[in-house]
Amino acid sequence: NLLGVEVHKFCDGTWFENQDMIYDGGIFRDVFLTSVPLVSFADYTVVTDLDDNYENAALNLNISVRNRASVAVSGLTIEAAVLDEAGNDISGGASATVSSVGSGELAEAKISQKILKPALWSAEHPNLYALVLTLKSSQGVIETISAQLGFREINFTSTEVDANYRVTTKYWDPIRINGQPLRIKGVDRHETDLFYGKAVPQATAEEDIRLMKRNNINGIRTSHYSNDSYLYWLANKYGIYIMAETNFECHDPLRFNDVWNAKAMFYELGMDRTETAFQRLKNNPSVVIWSIGNEIMPSHTDDPNIAGGLYRDMVWYFKRHDPTRPVHDEGFTDHIGVDMYGQMYPDPNTIASHAGDGQMPYMMCEYAHAMGNSVGALKDDWDAIRRSDNIVGGFIWDWVDQSRAVQIPANSYDYYAQDDAHKNLYADRTPGYFFGYGGDWGDQPNDNSFCQNGLVSADRDPQPELAEVKYQYQNFWFSGDASQVSNRKVSVYNESNFTNLNEYDVEWTLLRNGIKISSGKVADVNVAPKQRAELSVPYTLPRSIAAGDEFQLNLSVLQKTEKDLSPAGWEVSYGQFDVPASAPKVIRKAASDSVSVTENAGDYTVSGKDFSFSLSKSSGQMLNYTYKGEVLIEDGPAPNFWRGYIENDTGYASQWTFDSNWRGAMNGARINGIRTS
Repeated sequence: NLLGVEVHKFCDGTWFENQDMIYDGGIFRDVFLTSVPLVSFADYTVVTDLDDNYENAALNLNISVRNRASVAVSGLTIEAAVLDEAGNDISGGASATVSSVGSGELAEAKISQKILKPALWSAEHPNLYALVLTLKSSQGVIETISAQLGFREINFTSTEVDANYRVTTKYWDPIRINGQPLRIKGVDRHETDLFYGKAVPQATAEEDIRLMKRNNINGIRTSHYSNDSYLYWLANKYGIYIMAETNFECHDPLRFNDVWNAKAMFYELGMDRTETAFQRLKNNPSVVIWSIGNEIMPSHTDDPNIAGGLYRDMVWYFKRHDPTRPVHDEGFTDHIGVDMYGQMYPDPNTIASHAGDGQMPYMMCEYAHAMGNSVGALKDDWDAIRRSDNIVGGFIWDWVDQSRAVQIPANSYDYYAQDDAHKNLYADRTPGYFFGYGGDWGDQPNDNSFCQNGLVSADRDPQPELAEVKYQYQNFWFSGDASQVSNRKVSVYNESNFTNLNEYDVEWTLLRNGIKISSGKVADVNVAPKQRAELSVPYTLPRSIAAGDEFQLNLSVLQKTEKDLSPAGWEVSYGQFDVPASAPKVIRKAASDSVSVTENAGDYTVSGKDFSFSLSKSSGQMLNYTYKGEVLIEDGPAPNFWRGYIENDTGYASQWTFDSNWRGAMNGARINGIRTS
């Protein structure tokens, strides 16, 4: 038999895949064929409902069985086993019967089983079980399927609307997971690989999760489409909160109902993508939020009928089919029934304005645009985020530079001394290649390097800003004033939801002038989640302290054992304090050699032992600096009110960031006078 596949570059779906990305062609996910019995499982849905104390759970299963045989079948049994890591079944014998299924029909079955004290799933502790479903007849086992199972519960206020889809909810509770506030310290992630494009190898996905966990990242927005199944498997296993986004980004076309008969042309396609996203991902414990798409336009509308009601119905498809997860869309902010206020790139004051009890949960689906030298204001953002539990957090745009390896032409060279020179990035691991971007394949028009916005390079090499992300995303925060530190005390706040500080080691290091002189381990670090405590740090200053000595105390929270793809001893949080010390003052000796100042026609010359320099009377600048007969400086420093562009200064930012008059601000500057003494 021959199975052929015809791949089209463009189709009606192209209208809804207008994401900022490199457009790869072809099939980039695994393609496989399956064979199942004539009577088999058709579908199942898993919901874990925790009790009020978040200790015990009800495992609720809706299961459908399909009969493709030519005759009806009866007397079927479905068994559900819940296996822990040791292979023990904790389900207590959960099962259901299917009395009969007609030929060509589906039959539904429900299982609701109480599970006593299961280990709960969260990003901090991703405890997993194996759910095994077995379909049996009187002759024996017909089919067995399995999946990852995590016991967790998302609590939130589902936004209600009236008949015109106007919001009627007046008060929202914070979104919670297993009873604790959901706080997402996330990144947006495109599926991209330096050599394989969107056909991301499993090793690359594993490296992404490893780097994220090592840098305190606990959330991914699958921007802007469903990812490869392996990504969700990894997120379930290692603990990553997923905002699952539907593959739907179209910008302006559906703004105009009168021109684009949107409902007739695109409604079925949009709803099909919505249903596909839900049905494919509904049983993953890592999926905690649904998103109907990205930049589907028009932004910030409250019109439920825009685009023929398509966007409204996408939101409500998720709400009606899955009341266990909140629904997000940035374009609708707080309208038509979404369960959180979505926003992109707010300033810290805007973030803070959404903080407060009863306000709609607030989520930044994109923030801290990580293009080039960036992410410098992350502390300000997180100071605002931490004001209130109703602020869920956000996803940094974005995780990885979207780039492709481009072979360096033979006998070529790079020239950077001209404006708008091509910005080439190379890596030792990919000799003979540079990291290409828009235009490097003769593609016109293109977005130049605008897809290179990552915290890591295309080869997953961490960029400097990732260190700042790790720090601002950490869960343990040290503080202490001079009096505390002098008395060998520091305070620590445990920001975690489910993790005691005593699951880690806390070590201290004393530095003198930046050099380690002693270290040790902090005892008694029993600090429960959301609690603050004072720790004793048994450092001792040296008896002999020289003039000018400075001391710092470093504190590090380290993993005791290998965990979540990180080795034992991996630092997850840190803090540093100046240590007050009674050091003798440094006495500056007066220079014994004389210095002379000579006035010349156009300058002043300052001379001393072995050195001289001149200052221009007209510009005030140093003309030269000579030491022991050698000219070290020919032209002295001058005031500068300009800097070179960084990547984030381009695009929209250039409209208000720069006034080019400052570039030549010193041209024609006058000297009002020079005073000598």
